[in-house]
Amino acid sequence: MYKIVIIEDDDVIRENLYDILNHHSFLVEAFDDGSLALKSIKENLPDLILCDIMMPKISGYEILKNIQESNEFKSIPFIFLTAKVETADMRLGMNMGADDYLTKPFTTKDLITTINLRLEKVENQKKEELKTLKHKLDNLNKIIGHEYNTPLNGIIGLSDLLLSSFDNFDKTEIHKYIECIKESGIRLKDTNDKLIDFISYLNDIKTLAPDIISIKELKEITINILKDASKKNNRISDLNILNIDRSYKGFIAFPTNYLIKIIKEITANAFKFSSAYTPITLDFLIIDKHYISINIINHGVLDYTSKGSLPKINNYENGETDFGVGLFIINRLCAIQNCSFSIAENSRIRNQNITATLKIKYLY
Repeated sequence: MYKIVIIEDDDVIRENLYDILNHHSFLVEAFDDGSLALKSIKENLPDLILCDIMMPKISGYEILKNIQESNEFKSIPFIFLTAKVETADMRLGMNMGADDYLTKPFTTKDLITTINLRLEKVENQKKEELKTLKHKLDNLNKIIGHEYNTPLNGIIGLSDLLLSSFDNFDKTEIHKYIECIKESGIRLKDTNDKLIDFISYLNDIKTLAPDIISIKELKEITINILKDASKKNNRISDLNILNIDRSYKGFIAFPTNYLIKIIKEITANAFKFSSAYTPITLDFLIIDKHYISINIINHGVLDYTSKGSLPKINNYENGETDFGVGLFIINRLCAIQNCSFSIAENSRIRNQNITATLKIKYLY
């Protein structure tokens, strides 16, 4: 049974609405005071709100504004009841987030039809959300299977080898295998951390207050991440940093935690999808005096760009699980921070340059 809240200061209209909706099997609460209605809405979360505009204590616009300020309540369908038919008034309410208008006097048929249409729309949205969630969870199973099994297979395989043939190995070989097991364990932890982020980012991401980061600090953060990755991958000699001495004034406004996470994901993919003894190049560029571009270039393989599909950042939905989690995280974080991320390929005879570009608003 759907629950509807009526907010109407006219006693006759309020009582008539109450009787009509009760007759049509709705659970109804009726108020002549907007403040009491808001208290009830926040405690009981109705399925729909019918609200008069012109009321003495608190107007319908103020009630709507109060509801729209809360993510928990802003999705409740809100229908204005009004004797005012001016276009400007209707536009104001719609711009504030109202879903519909009923102009007094209205018929019972108009009332019930309008309510049912709004409730049906909400139900359809819920069905789509459930469908989307199921799709995401189905793909998550594929991602978890690949991302966990790869390092786990290494740990189990090498452990079995040591257990079954321990006496056949010398200390150097045993030490080497233990190092490999440790590397697989570290990779498994990294995978676990990444999947925790992935699951949390399937829903709304918490918006963090931006930090003021100078361009000098930005360069230091990026260079340090690349240096750490090159050491981890035993590819220190592959790292090539261009224009390292070039100085830029200005700064960016960006949450440091999110910035580090984005650059780490870009860097990890650059190393993962390129061969040893091929360069990983970092370059900074100022674009049109408004953006700073961080370019990380590697000599990759064609799968890295998924044959042109990469700009959509949807690989995790296309079944390409080995690369999609990191891209999904990058894309989600960039979306809420109003920066852009792209990947371009430049094919050559013997190799293919892959350029991952992070473009952030540049401030003076």
